[in-house]
Amino acid sequence: MNFKKGIASIILEIAVVAIIIGAFILANPKFKFSPQTTPSPAVSPSPPPTDETANWETYTNQEIGITFKHPNLTITSEDIEELQSTVIFETLGAKYTLTKIKTVKNNPPSYLETNRQKTISGILWKDFVPENNSQYCDAGECGRLLPAYYTFRNGYIYIFYYLPIGNMELTEKILSTFKFLDSSPQPSPSKSPTVCIQVIQPAINQQTGECKNFPTPCDVPEGWNKVSECPSTSECQPPPKCNGQLIYGDPNPSDPNQCPRYYCAK
Repeated sequence: MNFKKGIASIILEIAVVAIIIGAFILANPKFKFSPQTTPSPAVSPSPPPTDETANWETYTNQEIGITFKHPNLTITSEDIEELQSTVIFETLGAKYTLTKIKTVKNNPPSYLETNRQKTISGILWKDFVPENNSQYCDAGECGRLLPAYYTFRNGYIYIFYYLPIGNMELTEKILSTFKFLDSSPQPSPSKSPTVCIQVIQPAINQQTGECKNFPTPCDVPEGWNKVSECPSTSECQPPPKCNGQLIYGDPNPSDPNQCPRYYCAK
């Protein structure tokens, strides 16, 4: 019995000591445990996208009516004509040919027809990519087809040919800066626009005596006299041959059938 009482006394003492230690730990803030948390890695904001073309130089051609930016352009050829103008240039190892051609009803050359298109900075471009080693022949002459972007404006087609064929990324960056110049003449605020009646206007050349019909009175050039009707050439004498200036005279402007008179300047 004494042995069992001893065991019970020891267990009781251990329990009392455990309670005292536990109460001490709970009462002392130094021994409070907080759950360990792993800090989340700081997420840095993504840098804003940079405009690669911001520091590019600007090429402007007033005759063609266009402007665009480029990284380092070298002009190799310029040919400016009314019906067709061409500028050939190189930049960053890529070769370009910009062509402006007078067109009818916005029809591209047959060899550039394509359904691919994309809008770049507000301009709709047709995107022509030729098949491998494809060629175009005209009047017995054949040549390799080049990739190109083209668009239409005011009766002209603007074509950007480029090489190498995989250089679309640089080409589209250039086209993102492409703009048309506003070259249309503005009417003077002090003058009203000219309105011309749409009637056939006969006129006689003061120097040669030739009489011809012009589409409108506004189309009669300087050096021609307007008449109501061209006289019959079979009834009128031809102008004399003069060593100096031939002078035209109209004896009766109110009579359209009156033959003109000519004088040789003395």
